[in-house]
Amino acid sequence: MADLHVTPVGDAIEHDTSADSACVCGPTDKPVPREDGSIGWIAVHHSLDGRERPRGETTLTILLDERDFGGEA
Repeated sequence: MADLHVTPVGDAIEHDTSADSACVCGPTDKPVPREDGSIGWIAVHHSLDGRERPRGETTLTILLDERDFGGEA
């Protein structure tokens, strides 16, 4: 569905940016308004090496928070 994919550089895995397959990182689709008034979509891929996580916070903690409270990482 995405018109463009943004992926982390040098991550622990190679991210799948093909249109017919879902990446293991669970990218977030974000709408982007275009100048002509239409909406484009950007798939923002998440690193699997945890580089954007605050210190002391683990992937398991994030996953539990999402499951229990419906939040986003």
